[in-house]
Amino acid sequence: MNNIFKYSALFVLFVLIGCEEDEALETNLTNFVSFEAAPVVVELEENATRTVEIDVVASNETNSSRTFNVLVDDENTTLQSPFNVPETVTIPANERLTQLSVEVTDDDNLGFIRQNLTITFEEDAEVDFGEPVRLEVAQECLETLVTLTINTDDFPGETTWELFDLTNTPTQIDSGGPLSQAQAEVPFNFCLSAGNYGVVVYDSYGDGISTDGDDYVVTDDEGNVLASGTVGASANPGSVSSQSSATFTVE
Repeated sequence: MNNIFKYSALFVLFVLIGCEEDEALETNLTNFVSFEAAPVVVELEENATRTVEIDVVASNETNSSRTFNVLVDDENTTLQSPFNVPETVTIPANERLTQLSVEVTDDDNLGFIRQNLTITFEEDAEVDFGEPVRLEVAQECLETLVTLTINTDDFPGETTWELFDLTNTPTQIDSGGPLSQAQAEVPFNFCLSAGNYGVVVYDSYGDGISTDGDDYVVTDDEGNVLASGTVGASANPGSVSSQSSATFTVE
């Protein structure tokens, strides 16, 4: 009889625990709100503004509308160009789905490499929220995305660079530096049409760029190396600058 009593008690306890877990699961599901899960890729034409509609979905319908506060996650946002994120989003009564309208604008701070805009919900004790949504924003490139990566030494302020279009009459189309990041890989991105190009990297002091490998590398959007080189010392460091140049072709 004692064993039967023990087994009966354990069975009742198991049923009660199972019911509590089911109730907790049901509670979470009926108070769950989330953004769409996948990152949202946004490509902007030059100087254009675009409105992006982000799905917001709830696990259930209610008889009244529901409004939730929306925040930008600054720690996980790298987007430098202008954007506008509404402070709230409302799911209408008797609906489970709505959309959050986010506006992003291309300017000089937006390049061809994606920058992140991460959006989340403000915490609410009565609601379980899903993960933040991440927008990956970049300027649209309809040609070939080319990256010049410069490997700096302890004196990045001595390093500058120039990019030339050599297809017809040699023409300088971009330049940069002095750099500021020491012992770093510093990328610069260009959207280039088919043709011939040249890059020149300078060291103003003239003692060269002291790295273990290539001081600069040019790659296409598939990672193929188009050109590379090292900047050595001039005949008179401290008085005469040094430089290195390389040419490459975009198909």
